[in-house]
Amino acid sequence: MPASTPHPSHPPTTSRALLPHLPPTLTVPVYVRHTPFPFPSHRRLLQLRANILLLLPDAHHTSPRDARILPLPTLPTAHGRRDLVLPGGLHLHFLSAPARDSFLAAIRDARHHVPHHRDYVPLRRLGSGASGSVYLVRAQRTGVHYALKAIPKPLMRSHIRIAHLIEERLALARAAHHRAACIIRLVDAFETQGHFCFVTQLAAFGDLRAILKQLPHSRLDEHLARRMFADILLALEECHRMAFLFRDMKLANLVLDASGHVRLADFGLAKRMRVELQPGYDQPQHHPEEDDDYMHDEEAFRLVGTASSFVGTRRYMSPEQVKTGMSSVVGYGAPADIWGLGVCLYVILTGQYPFGRAASTNGASELYFAIQYEEIKFPDYLSEDAVSLLKGMLHRDVRRRVDISGIKSHAWLQGVDWGVVKDEARRSVPQKGLLEHLEKNAVRPIIDEAWEHGSSDSSASSSASDPVEAEAKHITDVGDDCRLLGFGYCPQTKMAV
Repeated sequence: MPASTPHPSHPPTTSRALLPHLPPTLTVPVYVRHTPFPFPSHRRLLQLRANILLLLPDAHHTSPRDARILPLPTLPTAHGRRDLVLPGGLHLHFLSAPARDSFLAAIRDARHHVPHHRDYVPLRRLGSGASGSVYLVRAQRTGVHYALKAIPKPLMRSHIRIAHLIEERLALARAAHHRAACIIRLVDAFETQGHFCFVTQLAAFGDLRAILKQLPHSRLDEHLARRMFADILLALEECHRMAFLFRDMKLANLVLDASGHVRLADFGLAKRMRVELQPGYDQPQHHPEEDDDYMHDEEAFRLVGTASSFVGTRRYMSPEQVKTGMSSVVGYGAPADIWGLGVCLYVILTGQYPFGRAASTNGASELYFAIQYEEIKFPDYLSEDAVSLLKGMLHRDVRRRVDISGIKSHAWLQGVDWGVVKDEARRSVPQKGLLEHLEKNAVRPIIDEAWEHGSSDSSASSSASDPVEAEAKHITDVGDDCRLLGFGYCPQTKMAV
């Protein structure tokens, strides 16, 4: 028996791994031949996915992996009413004039909405982590401020990292497509020679971990925490509704925008699962324009499936995640996100972590032991309802751990109108109580801090055209080593999901 072929240590120069997950914006049969005349001509399928033009062998072979990649034409040459000639002399004969016109319109739309790093002026770096850096940028055309996350391509030299990048791109685009109320909004996605970049709405106050550190006792009173937690819960529900397990629920991935609403951010560890209707509910209403595995607001659902990768942030890991790290046969699912949610609420209400406070910073084994066996303690100032909810979310038995619907109906959240919460989050209605509390404690938005530290249009304009260029000088330039076909995203087109 021949030895199995080892997986390559690097992704291919041009990866098609994302393309099968992007819905085609146009599929049209054509006859293809190379000019000049005469024939032979061959019937093929012409397909546009994101801004990638594919030529498929036939209707039975529709995978992008079987396709020939065609250059996106700047201005195809028209011949008659049903023919076009692409660069390189490829002659396309459409079955009808409307089909050719639809193709031309789709090509113009795809070319018109191709984002580029020169569309944004970098102002300053907001932070950095294991997967890259985040920058405050200003859109050249509109002057609107956004956050730009730049991921160095040298970090993407494994198939696992590329898979995580694909999941993040798909999750953010799907959230934008479905107008998710409490998930950070994706504006653009594009590649530079050395980076993958996501442009998202700006969370003006930064992440909750940093915000809490600036508040008295590093916590919020229950009346403020309750409204904030409602946003967080809806964000996780939206994530699960889109069929994604988040896997890294923590305060650093929860950001606060200028209106005082929390948004879920950083889907770098998200994993696609399956969603099903809850038992006893009717079949969902058919939405032909939507992706099949998305559950709509009127549909009661559950996230189905398990993950086995040992990923996440230690302090927020559930017992089943810890056990999976020790033995890959365990696995974990949606309840693991609920556990992380419980840790977030505990920290918001107390300013401390629920488990392993005595564990050293590098004492992973001590912390993992505490997560599995340590008795949780609750301060006397917490209400009985708050303690009850926290116990439900931090129950070590996944079968008895409360789910999202149970949390929404819990006594601590009694009186919350979830429709109003979602509507206010979607419309960014100011949360006056929280904003006044932040102002009272001198917690200021990022924009104010940037200008206070001397950022200006003139200084920004002198920055490198690639916002990560100066910082990336120490990183080996890999050129197009990790080019990911279809990575580009623009909300004006159907490149979203």
